[in-house]
Order: sequence, then structure tokens, then C-alpha cells
Amino acid sequence: MNINPVSFGRTIKVNAPLSVAKHAVDLINTIPQRRGESRVQQQLKVIFYDTDKGRARAVAANGESGDVYIVSGMAGNDVGLLIKDRNFHIDEAKKTYGEDCYTYECIKEAEDERYTDLLTLVLFETEEPMELDIDYSKKKHRIKSIDIRI
Repeated sequence: MNINPVSFGRTIKVNAPLSVAKHAVDLINTIPQRRGESRVQQQLKVIFYDTDKGRARAVAANGESGDVYIVSGMAGNDVGLLIKDRNFHIDEAKKTYGEDCYTYECIKEAEDERYTDLLTLVLFETEEPMELDIDYSKKKHRIKSIDIRI
């Protein structure tokens, strides 16, 4: 009997800036291209094995300064829908009230807060008990290594 693991999405905390996590997500979601990062890309694809169910995404829990996570699979789809919904409501408010209006600012603030609350819920429900330490070379603009901490 062949049993496949069931995945509702993966969320793993990343000990690196959001920009580095986004670079890792690009490697996870693409076919191998750069020779220097092929080993790292293979490691990432093994860790985030459920990208056939949903693209990987890098997110910060509380804005740019919050904890950074990579989500994939169904959790990646959920985060994508949250982002799309938030942007839709903010764009509609901008069309209706204009950017210089107090009402627009209130709606934008409320949507940001709602997005953060729902994102936190998705992260909490799917977070794995591990962290990724990513060593990034700013000079070469590539990931040098990845360490997993459990």
C-alpha cells in the first residue's frame, strides 16, 4: 500500500530579512536556473514539497518588521487570497473616496488590521516546529546555505 503524506500547507519561520525569504521563494517556485544555487534550491524544494498544491510565498507576520515566514501548499493559496482580498477592498476605497480622504485612510487601516489578523491565524494553524537559517551573500546576490533548526 502506498500512502502519501497529507498536507494542508506548510509554514516555516525564516531567520532572515523578508527580501532574503522572497529570494528563497523564487528558488522554490521556479525551475533550476542558476548554477551557484542549485544545491540550495534542491534543499528548499525538499522542505517545501507541496508547491504543486499552492505556490510558496514569503510573508512578514506584523508588517515589514515582524517575524518572517515562508508558506506553501494550501496555506500559500490562503495567503494569496488574503492579499488579493485586501488589495481589492483598498482599491475600491481609493476609487470611491480618493487617496486624500480620511475615510479611505480608515478603510485602509481596517483592511491592514484584518489582513494581519487573518494572516496570523493561517500562520498559527500551519506553522511547523522548525526554523530556517538562511545565509545570504549580498555581494553575489545569492543564498549560500540553509540550516534547519528544530
